[in-house]
Amino acid sequence: MRPLAALTLLALLSTSAHAEVLCITKRSTLKVRTACKATETQADPAALGLQGPEGPPGSVSAPVVRLGAVDTANGGAQYLESTAVCEVGEVAISGGFIVTDGCINLQQYDPTPTPHGGSFPSDDLGNPAEAGETPTAWTVAGLTACGTDNTVQAFALCVAP
Repeated sequence: MRPLAALTLLALLSTSAHAEVLCITKRSTLKVRTACKATETQADPAALGLQGPEGPPGSVSAPVVRLGAVDTANGGAQYLESTAVCEVGEVAISGGFIVTDGCINLQQYDPTPTPHGGSFPSDDLGNPAEAGETPTAWTVAGLTACGTDNTVQAFALCVAP
């Protein structure tokens, strides 16, 4: 039983890019090879108890882009914020923003009542997601920095787990 345990450990720790097979030699020992020799028989890992039952199929949907409302500043330094919200049953796995006709400073900015700035996962109201929470939206918030007309729009990549 000890050689089988060592063989199992070796198979699990193997990082090779090619497929490995288990081969039974004439002396009934197991070998890990890329292909069995002519005098060896290929072993079935499931028959040896090395393979567990098949797991359930994955159920994550393809990512869908959700867009937030466009927030506009007409010249001067103004606070802009946009939140892209996933649909019910979806979660945000990534996100970002689009800035047109100007620029936005995403550094920490403390307007009332929203004390944050940046591009970040959030809840539906634009509050930053806390550690361990599952975000349902993506928010961008910041101060216009160019003194020209600016627009910002958040987008979220959402999936249904």
